[in-house]
Amino acid sequence: MLLCVGPEGTGKTLLLRRLANLTKPDISLTTVPTVGLNIATIQQEPEMPPINIRELGGSMSPIWPSYYNGVRKIMYVVDAVNLTQLGEATLLLMDLLAHPKLRTAQCI
Repeated sequence: MLLCVGPEGTGKTLLLRRLANLTKPDISLTTVPTVGLNIATIQQEPEMPPINIRELGGSMSPIWPSYYNGVRKIMYVVDAVNLTQLGEATLLLMDLLAHPKLRTAQCI
């Protein structure tokens, strides 16, 4: 399982929606803050198995560790334009990387 996390308002949901619909982009996508869990499935190539991505809302960061079991890859999303959020993003990432359940997970 691939886990997509990051601070609130970084565009995780929009990114996953766009990745899932690469063949038919929709510029009218709107999102609301994720409170809970979203699951997205992305099909790369027809002969390859689909990728299931579990997205956790940024407001849920205190309970992210309860979702770490079985995670093989981590997608950490940061809004680099939001300079006031970079400090929080750094602290969340350091906690994520230091967690024992994610020792073998790859970051993408």
